[in-house]
Amino acid sequence: MAKIIDDGAYYEDDEHKDTKDLLEQQPIEKKSKLIPFACIALFIIALVARLYFLLIASNPDNPGAGWFGDSYHHWQIGYLTKEIGFSQGFLRVWDLKGMDLFWGLLHPLVLAFAFMLTGNDSMALARAITCIAGAFSVVLMFLLGIKYWNWKVGLSAALMTALCSIIIFNDATGMVEPLGIPFLLAGVYFWNKKALLAGLMLGIAMLTRSEYWIYSGGLIVAFTLFDRKVNTDKKVLLWLGFAIVLIPYMKYLLDYTANPIYPFYQNFFKNIAGEWQFKKVLDAADITGQFTFRIILAITLFFTSVVLLKRPKGWQFHLLGLGNWLFLGLTFGVSNYIKSWADYVWVVRFMLFPYTYLIMVIAVALFYTLPSILKFLKNPVFTSISFVGVAGMIAISQLAWTEIYKYYEPTNATWKSVQEITVELIKPYQKNGKILIAEGNPDVTYALVHFHNIKGNDLVSQMYDPYFYYEEKELDPYANWNAVNPENPDGLTFRQEVLEWFKKNDIHYIITYHNRERYLKLFELEPQIFTPVPDGMLKGFLLYNVDPDKI
Repeated sequence: MAKIIDDGAYYEDDEHKDTKDLLEQQPIEKKSKLIPFACIALFIIALVARLYFLLIASNPDNPGAGWFGDSYHHWQIGYLTKEIGFSQGFLRVWDLKGMDLFWGLLHPLVLAFAFMLTGNDSMALARAITCIAGAFSVVLMFLLGIKYWNWKVGLSAALMTALCSIIIFNDATGMVEPLGIPFLLAGVYFWNKKALLAGLMLGIAMLTRSEYWIYSGGLIVAFTLFDRKVNTDKKVLLWLGFAIVLIPYMKYLLDYTANPIYPFYQNFFKNIAGEWQFKKVLDAADITGQFTFRIILAITLFFTSVVLLKRPKGWQFHLLGLGNWLFLGLTFGVSNYIKSWADYVWVVRFMLFPYTYLIMVIAVALFYTLPSILKFLKNPVFTSISFVGVAGMIAISQLAWTEIYKYYEPTNATWKSVQEITVELIKPYQKNGKILIAEGNPDVTYALVHFHNIKGNDLVSQMYDPYFYYEEKELDPYANWNAVNPENPDGLTFRQEVLEWFKKNDIHYIITYHNRERYLKLFELEPQIFTPVPDGMLKGFLLYNVDPDKI
């Protein structure tokens, strides 16, 4: 059956049509021709708003040092993937901290290829990429509103998403969520007319974050079980599209990590389960946050049940939105991840799609649900009033900038401090040989690369030194420094093994933490090889030169 418009609605599935709808149809050509132009206009509006924040209202090099530190970490993985990873294996990603595949494959690959194509390795480019992705999400909100409800829903939802302060801020942070959301939205949009493409989109979304394994997989299962008016062949195509991405990804993970569900396992069985949460007792703020999200969980479970039972228009989109809220309810309301609670949760990445979903709910209520119940609201005068209300909500959302800047503004001082420290850290380096660097400071890595022309191949992470493997095997090399390591196939002593590693990796300079015991003992035992930099104790860092000729 041909696509139709009812009160501006652009329907693609038969379940949304009834006799009354058919009597009110208008030729699709009258409005569908405007859709591409509207998409372009909305994309530009959204992108300009995001780039304004990125380039003018914030420091392009500072997504939030000390607050949004993960942005630097994501940049580091993308940059090192380009510099080192690709030379180590097929699409091999790389990190100094061993978290190269913790989040997912999509974001580091997109960054690496963007850095290669543009010749630009800046944080501004990394943040611009997520700004572009966020603008695509705005367009998809418009198209989804049209598909399931009507053009007024789509337009109002898109405008509110494009100009919502919290969404703008998060789209411009360079985090991974903005890159995954448009693929989730595309998966819902292309279902069910282009089932193979829907499966592909949901598969690609899964490459972004471990949570998206749940979102994508949950949608695939829900479409299969609950979309009963869709033919079996389309459901097969949906699974095929998903499998085209999932199976190679799992093989990739198996090859590089020996675990085909590595990101999912690390995040859910270690991180969210509490293995990496060090707070022993919840404080008052944690308990309040936990209670709040338990209420959210209960409410969301109720509405999810209603949606699955009633399957209203757009139930596919509702499931995606409610699924995000369910995940937050379980994460902060039930799991040990509550130990990572902070009061800024309400303005950061966790809320990016949940707020996007609430925007669509508001748009549907204003321009579809209420006019369906109260027929007089279909009058153009009331429609105009509703759009004034949308403008008012956009204006009110700008008040959140005060809260955002409360957290962002202090990060400028933090970032300035990082730049100043980096100047001192790199000053003794003679641009000869490689730097053995502490693995936990991606903001420092960025400053070294961006401002001091240090290349990825100049950096060797302390996480990959021999001591890492000693700890894993519970060996103490210093118990008998000159004894043969029983695990070494060549019969080398611990001393020979460690020093050979330094020589093999051409280490000439060390930036380590002032309290890193393994190096303090090494410097004490081998003073002829490792010499301290004068005044080399700097804001928690210890600086040493290495003389490879004496190894």
